[in-house]
Amino acid sequence: MERVMVLVVVALLVVIGAAGPAESMSGCGPAQYCPQRTLVNKKVPCVRTEMVAEVQPCTRVVPVKKVGYRVQNVMLKGTPVGRPCGQDPCTKCCPQPFCQVVQQKVPYVYYEPQCIPWYNVVYKPVCRTVMLPQTYMVEAAPMCGK
Repeated sequence: MERVMVLVVVALLVVIGAAGPAESMSGCGPAQYCPQRTLVNKKVPCVRTEMVAEVQPCTRVVPVKKVGYRVQNVMLKGTPVGRPCGQDPCTKCCPQPFCQVVQQKVPYVYYEPQCIPWYNVVYKPVCRTVMLPQTYMVEAAPMCGK
């Protein structure tokens, strides 16, 4: 098996050695010909990544100020001031101070959580294909043997 491999390698070297001088004899070597060079623009595909804003609806909880009323007992104290209207020297008045308990609505402030509609802006990368011009240097060289 090893001998067969050695023979195959030797045969390939002989074929390559024989092909090399044949090209130089045909007159198509690089010493006799200067290839023409020119610049050419071609469009090539490229991938462009852009950040695109996307609006996502969501909700947000915010405290909302509210006013409530609670009933509170209040003590009213009355103290006489001055003289009663229409009192003359012949009329004697002895007004008494008074105390009275009444219920009164008293305002108070509290905060209640409330969900309101909201929007989040999320930036996502988007890839798309674009065609951009690319400059190539082209050499025209004749092919030998065809």
